[in-house]
Amino acid sequence: MKFIKITCLFVALVMALPLSAASARNVPDLVRALPEDTLACLYIRNLKSFQKQWKAHPLHKYAQKLLSGKVAPGSGKKVMQSSKKADMNAIEKSFALSFEEEMGIPLERLPDIFPGQWMVAWVGSDIEKFMEDKKNGKKDDIPVVFLMEHNGDIDTIVSMIRSSAAHDARKEGSKHRILEEKYLGASLYIEEVEKDSHVRDAGGYAITGRVLVMSNSIARLKDTIARLGNDHGPSLRDSARFSEAMDRVGRDGAYFYVDFTRPVQWIKKAARKINEKKTKKGQKANAPQMFSPELVLAGLHLESFAAAFIGIDPDISVSRIDSGLLLNDRKGLASLLQYGKGPLALPDYIPGNVVSARVTLFDLPAFLTRLEALVNSSAPLIGGIYNGYLAQLKVNTGVDIRESLLKNMGTGLSLINFAPDAQDSAPAAGKNPVSEVVCINISDRQGFTTAVEGIKTLIGGPDRFEKSTYLGYEIYTMKAPGQTKGTGQGFSYVICDDTFFFSYGSMYGLKKVLARVNRPEKTIWKTGPMKKAMKILPSGNVALSYIDVDQFIHAISTAAAFAEKNLAKNKKGMFAFKDIDKSSLPFCLISATYSEKKGIFSRAILLEKDK
Repeated sequence: MKFIKITCLFVALVMALPLSAASARNVPDLVRALPEDTLACLYIRNLKSFQKQWKAHPLHKYAQKLLSGKVAPGSGKKVMQSSKKADMNAIEKSFALSFEEEMGIPLERLPDIFPGQWMVAWVGSDIEKFMEDKKNGKKDDIPVVFLMEHNGDIDTIVSMIRSSAAHDARKEGSKHRILEEKYLGASLYIEEVEKDSHVRDAGGYAITGRVLVMSNSIARLKDTIARLGNDHGPSLRDSARFSEAMDRVGRDGAYFYVDFTRPVQWIKKAARKINEKKTKKGQKANAPQMFSPELVLAGLHLESFAAAFIGIDPDISVSRIDSGLLLNDRKGLASLLQYGKGPLALPDYIPGNVVSARVTLFDLPAFLTRLEALVNSSAPLIGGIYNGYLAQLKVNTGVDIRESLLKNMGTGLSLINFAPDAQDSAPAAGKNPVSEVVCINISDRQGFTTAVEGIKTLIGGPDRFEKSTYLGYEIYTMKAPGQTKGTGQGFSYVICDDTFFFSYGSMYGLKKVLARVNRPEKTIWKTGPMKKAMKILPSGNVALSYIDVDQFIHAISTAAAFAEKNLAKNKKGMFAFKDIDKSSLPFCLISATYSEKKGIFSRAILLEKDK
């Protein structure tokens, strides 16, 4: 049994096919069929409900039009369209024919046969055994288990199993046999492959009650059967981390969960082996050097990271995406995730027609302080070089750059991405169409200015910057090496009373922001979708983000066209970026981030833009 089959089944199941009959009743909770040490899983609670919501969603309807070429006039061409302009309808038909040839049933019947729960998972202990076997020369696939709730049509399911085995035999020129047996009351089908007088099992299938189980590992297959029969120890459902993740997502969507416990153990084990090799060679394991694996890991303290998850609930009115990073504590790398106290300020200088914007209470001084401590503990030599350089710089310039920055920066920053200006958007002109602005809150303008002047001495001195004026604001733009005059492109900055504005690329975005510092108009917070989102999203957030899907895709394609043109080794490019106009996806994604003791969490909603 090939892993690709599982992937194809998933793709087929979530496609917008005709809806099935009612989900089977009295089906066990599939999550309880997985052990507590499950590394990762992808789970759909109810396929029928998921499909129903997705098919009725405006995004699905528009996607169907986009893929079929029935896009509204003047809406532009297909996004990331290849130079060959592949026919999406032909691809879909080809996939359906291939599926029917292999499985023996039309693709349209699949949701009728598997209407309810669906899950694919990777178990930590299985991965460890796989890695050990690989060292010993075995070439097995990564173990995976796949569970689907079925409608009771056993004959059709068995027919699919046999048809798939026969197809593989014809394709590979080998003999495939399905061995049937009973295991704990379940019907077990083991796929045996014989080629060149070598016999091996290629995984198997099991039908127990209203659940079909598939795995390329017979051991995992049998363990799953036992767990479905309540003959098991602690399950994934008993995991406090998994329960915490599931409590934060919607009821009828699709979810992905990954536990970091075992990966962290594997990384630490690898670091110990590196040090053991050094010891055998007569070297001291933690002798002074740029990097020592165990010292780095001790400083990073990866044990702080417990798990991560994302859940997508395609509700008809408001699509909801929940995600999170669960933490055991905030030590090492996790200590960098620091936010100030609210409420979150919503600056009026962000226009309503941006590509994306993010405002946050991120504590930049605390981040830099902890980053220094992390470097000093993880890589002492690098930390020593850094501290020595700062000390020498203070002697040479009379400016304590570190102290000036940390004391005069406030809590909170904003990130703004603008669509290219008409004058700067043409890649043929050799100009970078990107226009990004970073806005950092400062507590003391004079003190922060002193720090910036000190930093400028590190990169060529004041002469490296060209001064210009816009609406009374002094803009400093860094010139390229050897230039005597700036181009209006590249790095620019402005220091106001309480904000440090830093831009990259075209100065177009920076000027739009400066024009609204004292004269706010058409701010993003007054748009229809944002007003709606702020009523829906829970309060207490430490960050708020906005993405215009239409402009975002267009900005990526424009930047890609610019990059493609400037890559000497890729004159033609893989994609016909020149053929890409606007995607015309009339949606925006608005998300809020929350910092809690248990971790960092986010909730995003997809809304239609104002018409």
